[in-house]
Amino acid sequence: MAQASWSVTPQETARIASQLNQVSPGLKIDKITKLEKSDFYEVIAGRTILYVDSSMHYVFQGNLIDIDNKINLTEKRSEELNKIEFSSLPVADAIVTVKGNGKRKLAIFSDPDCPYCKKLETELASLTDVTIYTYLFPIISLHPNSVDRATSVWCAPDRAKAWSIAMKSGDLAKAQCNTPIARTIDFGKKVGINATPTMIFSNGKRVPGMIPAEQIDKLLGS
Repeated sequence: MAQASWSVTPQETARIASQLNQVSPGLKIDKITKLEKSDFYEVIAGRTILYVDSSMHYVFQGNLIDIDNKINLTEKRSEELNKIEFSSLPVADAIVTVKGNGKRKLAIFSDPDCPYCKKLETELASLTDVTIYTYLFPIISLHPNSVDRATSVWCAPDRAKAWSIAMKSGDLAKAQCNTPIARTIDFGKKVGINATPTMIFSNGKRVPGMIPAEQIDKLLGS
């Protein structure tokens, strides 16, 4: 059972905003709620979660735990804020790989030069009955050549095959064409994706980093 909350009055909202503006000028607050059975207000600012005490003299950022229900309220809220509606993903900009009947869905934002992306691909090999949408998302600051390699993948006659080759041997024939890479990077920035690999499941759950196939399979569901 999750901690309940309720909306605050306009007066409380104004006072909290005023207090927070002293420590973080220009902070854009999206929502403020009062947590039930506590002296804390929860403040949502983008994907940032802050807590203000009832005296409105103290603010902190960190994990707030509901001891009675054994729930990390901050983690739970963060997961909600980081959800990405699967239907909002630009499917036409993805490399599509169908395994088995393809009834389950998984989207991955990946960099062709990212070592953990390559490790993730080895985990994905054992999955079945899933359609994987791979979005080319080069992290230029870490991998300067990744845009060129991502371009070669997208412009290959068989993108899925080229991606598989890039993840295994890395030897790709250079190619040039119009690509959706810039659009993908812009989309990623808008939804807060800043690392690879990042997985998006059909329920909107976002999972950054590489996790074992068993965990991925469980998150995919039946």
